[in-house]
Amino acid sequence: MQVNTAQPNALLDTAIQLVGERTGLDLTAIEPGPGADLLIRLNKAPTPTAYRVEIKRYLNKQTVALLAARLAEDPTPTMLVTDYVNPQQADRLRRRNIPFIDTAGNTYVNEPPIYVFATGNKPDILPTAKPRVRLFQPTGLKLIFALLNQPGLEQKPYRQQAEVAGIALGGVAWIMGDLRDGGYLIEPTPKTRRLINKRALTDLWVENYPARLREKLILGRYTTTHDRWWQDTDIAAHRAYWGGEIAADRLTHYLKPQDVTLYADKVPATLLLENRLQKVPDGNVEIVKQFWHFDYPEKALQIVPPLLVYADLIATGDARNAELARMVYDEHVARHIRED
Repeated sequence: MQVNTAQPNALLDTAIQLVGERTGLDLTAIEPGPGADLLIRLNKAPTPTAYRVEIKRYLNKQTVALLAARLAEDPTPTMLVTDYVNPQQADRLRRRNIPFIDTAGNTYVNEPPIYVFATGNKPDILPTAKPRVRLFQPTGLKLIFALLNQPGLEQKPYRQQAEVAGIALGGVAWIMGDLRDGGYLIEPTPKTRRLINKRALTDLWVENYPARLREKLILGRYTTTHDRWWQDTDIAAHRAYWGGEIAADRLTHYLKPQDVTLYADKVPATLLLENRLQKVPDGNVEIVKQFWHFDYPEKALQIVPPLLVYADLIATGDARNAELARMVYDEHVARHIRED
């Protein structure tokens, strides 16, 4: 079996061809004008439908959740194009009504009078494993998080950046170089360095954070018979901060939290004792190690920085949290990553 190394346009052409052969869907790629989005047209009577193309070579629950959050913000008809959508992912996309095609001939399109949901086709060409981009390894993720939360930090001396991000001084130079090479940093002089393409950088950070940093920081999962114990807990007294759904509730008051996430430098023993929290592999109370070293306005709410709240919600892959994530992004994250 071969490995898929196709470029985006070749991937799109292959997906259109295979889906057409296996389902009869009549799709056409539309070459964009300068600076325009790539489009795909569903040819149907009486009126064709055009979709913006979203190419994602590697698919997981975070990329699906991130795409769902983006589509909630911008309802422009969008079709996901990828190497391979397995049956579980296909069902997740269908439930969120996200059209997709892949190079195995799997697809979901719900555009009356056309409805096609084809899944279970295996690819002839295996997708390559997601490359381990150095920029999105733990050290890079920590510094990028600090840069996105502290506008202007990129102009500070490397030593100060390292202290704020909680990383070794030697890592800053190569991270800044990789940001520049990736098109996320311009550097006329050290004092005029500036992050650019911050929305794209934010999306990549959110997509990579769960598996490449967060999973390594989990201190434990717990459960308790004390329902809603967190409501009356002064978490700051335990040198900890709420993340995830509880933090989102404090920012939006939109959904009642079901799962509990908190960040601390170490497991707060008194908190466990007071609330009879017992360690179990699949508990709905998650304690994650704090990794940032800067102040922020929302600290007064006893919560983590809003970008981390957003990332926690996306990491769940839960459709319930998609609208909540969009609200957190629009109301509390977007202003930090607005282009100058």
